Amino acid sequence: MTLQEIVQILGGIGVIASMIFVGIQIRSNARAVRAATNLQISHTQTSSLYNMASNADLAELVVRGGGDFAALKGLDRARFRFHAMFVLTFNQNIFFQHKIGTLTGDDWDSFSGDLVSYFDMPGAREAWPTYRKRFNTTFQSHVDQIIDKIEREKTAAALPHVAAEPPKKSRRRKVTRPRRLKSATSSKA
Repeated sequence: MTLQEIVQILGGIGVIASMIFVGIQIRSNARAVRAATNLQISHTQTSSLYNMASNADLAELVVRGGGDFAALKGLDRARFRFHAMFVLTFNQNIFFQHKIGTLTGDDWDSFSGDLVSYFDMPGAREAWPTYRKRFNTTFQSHVDQIIDKIEREKTAAALPHVAAEPPKKSRRRKVTRPRRLKSATSSKA
């Protein structure tokens, strides 16, 4: 082997080692980005929940508006809409983070459940058309699917349940098979 061949082999090994190192760094960076995103979302969510728990007027407004948006008038209606815009803008960000792969698996399931809970309130579903157009069309479709699913479930739950008829017994005749006769060679003497 010549010196030039040895240098080429070592150069190739160096390139492969560099690529492995870059791959490890990218993977580590991706984990750091996911962790930072998760932390920021958790922080925002915790702050919002603390605000609701410590501000009785806001909590009462959200409960009242969540029950019946049409009953809200004037400033209460505007405040409910501002709160809804905050909740939905926050959730649109979570949705975007999921779409680009930053939030996956259990993290996405955990955070997306909050949006389902929010739209479980009839007033939130009723108010959605008033600010729907302010959001990304993909997020609009996502929310529309959540609302459709909730409304189908509520409709199904409201329908009277008919007891299922017991399964009918089969009237098949029992087939009897003829017995096998033992051959003379198989019996023991």
